Amino acid sequence: MFLNILTNPSAWFLVLLLSGVGVLVHFGQYKIGERGELAIQKHIGEDFADKLQRAKDLINRGGAPAMLLTAIPGLGSALALTAGLARIQILAFILFVFVAKFIRNALLLLSYAGVLDIFQS
Repeated sequence: MFLNILTNPSAWFLVLLLSGVGVLVHFGQYKIGERGELAIQKHIGEDFADKLQRAKDLINRGGAPAMLLTAIPGLGSALALTAGLARIQILAFILFVFVAKFIRNALLLLSYAGVLDIFQS
C-alpha cells in the first residue's frame, strides 16, 4: 500500500495543489503586511513598534530562507505578514514558501501512507 501511494500521480498532484494554495494564502498575508505597515504601527502603539522593528530586522537578517519556517502552523502567518513589512523579494518569498509547504505536505502524505500500511498489515 505504501508504494501504491508513493507512485500515485494523483497523490503528488494533491501535494502540489495544497502547496500552491498555501503559497496563495501566505502571499495574501505578505501583501497585507506590505501595504499595511502604517496602519499596523498606528494600531499597535509605541510599545510594540520596537518589537515590530526587531521582527523586521530578524526577517531581513534571515532573508528569504527564513520563509522555510512558514510550514509551521501559526508561525507561518506571522512570518508572511512580517516578510511583507520587511519587503522581502517577492519571487524568493514565493519560492521558499512553496518549498516549505511542499516538504510539509509530502511528509504528511508519507505519514498517511505509513499509517495505512501499518493498519492494513
